[in-house]
Amino acid sequence: MKLQLIKDLKDYRAVFYWCNSKGKRHSPMMPTLVHAYEWHLQFQRGIYKGKERRKNRVDRRLGYLLENKNRKNDRRYKQKGRRFIDTALYVSKDLYSEKIAALKKLAFESNNYYYERKSA
Repeated sequence: MKLQLIKDLKDYRAVFYWCNSKGKRHSPMMPTLVHAYEWHLQFQRGIYKGKERRKNRVDRRLGYLLENKNRKNDRRYKQKGRRFIDTALYVSKDLYSEKIAALKKLAFESNNYYYERKSA
């Protein structure tokens, strides 16, 4: 199942959650990108019906993927693994930036209104 990672603003905090292509939320709201990655990993393993061949279920590349996600030309960086869950993590839709920009605009407008009334 292909899910999209959404970054959103709830209660003045950044949260991450997974949605399907229709916009239905499949995960709880999580505080960090690492929590979102681990939830997705467990979800994909849960729906996988085949025999697990890996002896170690810990992805050793996780730290490298999160720290170096902008280094795409590095020879050691393998952008896509053999499995669907071995891909680099990225935010599909960033609602957080849109809401922060709207809050900044609202604060700016309210400050202007306050100072215009005070000077009149």
